[in-house]
Amino acid sequence: MATVKFRHLISVCEALDLKSKETKSCLIFEGTANGQYRKVVIHLHSEGRNIATGTFHKYVKDLGFTSEDDFRRFLDSI
Repeated sequence: MATVKFRHLISVCEALDLKSKETKSCLIFEGTANGQYRKVVIHLHSEGRNIATGTFHKYVKDLGFTSEDDFRRFLDSI
């Protein structure tokens, strides 16, 4: 499957209405999505980079998606 960039992950976090907080070295998205508390930490200055496969699967799980395809369908819908 095609790679996903960090900017896509940020778009999904914003579409899920997770609140963002910027620290010195990272961007933290947290809040309730799909009835569960969710928290995702993204390093600053990584917006244009591709997400490594293992890291991407962890983000998919952390955001409450059942699969990579579920994440991609949601991304395509926003």
